[in-house]
Amino acid sequence: MLSFIKIDKPPYCWIINQAQLKFLEKYFINHESFLYECARDNILKDNNVRTIFTITLPEETLLVKRYKIKGLWEQFKATFFSKARREIKLASYLIKNHLSTVYPFGVMEKKRFGFVTDVFVLLRRLDNVIPLNEFHASGVIPRREKNILLRSLSDLIEKLHKARFFHKDLHVGNILIDRLSLQTETSLLYIIDLHRSSALPYITQSHIIYNLAQMSYSLSTALPLTDVCRFIKYYRRLDFRGKLFKRFARVIFEEARNIRLRHWHSRNKRCLKQSSEYGVIKLSNETTEYSIFYQKSEVRNLKSEITEMISEHKKIALQEPNKLFKNTPRRKISTLSFDNRKVFVKEYIFSFANKIMSVFGVNPVRREWFCANGLKVRKIPTPEPIALVEERDPFFRLVRKGYLITQQIDAEQTNSYLVANFCRYIRDRKTFEYKVRFIKEFALAIKHLHQKRIFHADLKANNILISSASPVLFYFLDLDRVRFSQEVLLEERIKNLAQLNASSSEVMTRADRLRFYRFYSSGEKEMHPEKERMLIKKIMSATIKRHHFWPPTLRT
Repeated sequence: MLSFIKIDKPPYCWIINQAQLKFLEKYFINHESFLYECARDNILKDNNVRTIFTITLPEETLLVKRYKIKGLWEQFKATFFSKARREIKLASYLIKNHLSTVYPFGVMEKKRFGFVTDVFVLLRRLDNVIPLNEFHASGVIPRREKNILLRSLSDLIEKLHKARFFHKDLHVGNILIDRLSLQTETSLLYIIDLHRSSALPYITQSHIIYNLAQMSYSLSTALPLTDVCRFIKYYRRLDFRGKLFKRFARVIFEEARNIRLRHWHSRNKRCLKQSSEYGVIKLSNETTEYSIFYQKSEVRNLKSEITEMISEHKKIALQEPNKLFKNTPRRKISTLSFDNRKVFVKEYIFSFANKIMSVFGVNPVRREWFCANGLKVRKIPTPEPIALVEERDPFFRLVRKGYLITQQIDAEQTNSYLVANFCRYIRDRKTFEYKVRFIKEFALAIKHLHQKRIFHADLKANNILISSASPVLFYFLDLDRVRFSQEVLLEERIKNLAQLNASSSEVMTRADRLRFYRFYSSGEKEMHPEKERMLIKKIMSATIKRHHFWPPTLRT
């Protein structure tokens, strides 16, 4: 086990790997300003939690993590529950147990009034290694290399558990692989980001299942389900045909599903706060205060892009309202061109009730921004959300108006697409087969939406855009009434199917609608073929309540 010593050099405190004392004294101890100078260069990662950068010296190349400490509560936690100290302590524990991790040099803490205000962790940089998620993304992995990787990964997790080590954030991004080791019979893997780990008195079955579920979920984003099952088999070397293994795998996949839901939710919440992907800024003048939430990858110059888009939209709405894409008492939508791209600017005019609720952070435009990013996280097509702007009264803190800026896509509304591509009576076999294929893709898109635990309370046909590209993509709009839940109930599915049935063009015949239902319900336990007659009756009853009558010629 590595030996660490503490050196106080107010306002700095060093916790040093004793074997590296001379090296650190030469470059860093009493030369702390050199560390701050290096923190501005060679940045590998920068988010709201930490900055990671490299320092190249004649003897070593170091990887340095600088934790961002904001506010008194963060200072309190860094002083008494230090992530940095935990990380080097657990790295020492792994090295003692002959497990590969990044070699620790030490920690530097800067203190003020006894509280830690700045932290640096110094580690040895590894060569010829990449995170597993980047390795998967690099292309198709040969079967032999994939088997070696999965076996080595299961062996690593098994060794961690035997060493009574529990990693609370075990995913492919926190495991490094030596690319050269794939040429041998075992892969050399390094486990990193140890600040959320623990060395426990014993490892329970729940710890094992949670770690395997974390890894299974992260592997499933890049590999087929059969490979994930093979990974579990390598860890649990049992009779694969036995009920015991099937029960074990079922429990792991159920836990992986829960982890996926939590992961979606946590990533979705980032769109309303400062993070590596999103930014938040406030602008104000004498009469108005603006809160701007924006996607960093889509906005290069905040003031010259977003504020100009809002100003241009206001000018069109005031002087040339006939140019608006949509103009109602509650919403105004304009199309603008900026920086060689087209965008939609959607203005929400708030009612008195909306203004009151906006004090608590609840309003339709914020809801649509949140849901658009939620669909993006869940990989459901929707126009790319660029920015959210809330126009607020500076005194009463009420949001008077809201603006949502999204990217304009080359697509058309569902009914326009249907009328342009199909007719009611088709005698050409090729066109008929194309229509059936389209209905199947449309039904599977709605099914996929529900399987991702998404319920759209206003799923009209014209709230779905269809791209003419191949394959056909379905983009969902008007997301302020979308809800993310644990399950989409059967009653909610029936409501969505009735909404589509009521709003679809007359080009869709009775046979087409029945075909749509059967493609949608295939494989769904709640919609077993034995219940088809009863469920279709419920859908038609809900359709008629929406003032839609079938066939159209019976309308009075």
